[in-house]
Amino acid sequence: MRDDLAEGASLNSPKMWAEVDAGHYDLNTCLREAIVVFKSFLIALPEDQLGAFQDAVREQSQLNEPASLSRSSVPS
Repeated sequence: MRDDLAEGASLNSPKMWAEVDAGHYDLNTCLREAIVVFKSFLIALPEDQLGAFQDAVREQSQLNEPASLSRSSVPS
């Protein structure tokens, strides 16, 4: 489906675009709901635990590059 749509070779292009649009709407809705839940979590988190949570997020967010992969070998 994706290849046909991208190449313009789809037999039913309007239907496929409608499906893509519906999928985008659903995904966007889920993301916005997740943001609301996350903000609610942050508001409910006791203040004395906020620093530990922030540290945990920072630690888990660090990019872990494999030793065999260097920046010069990554294609641009």
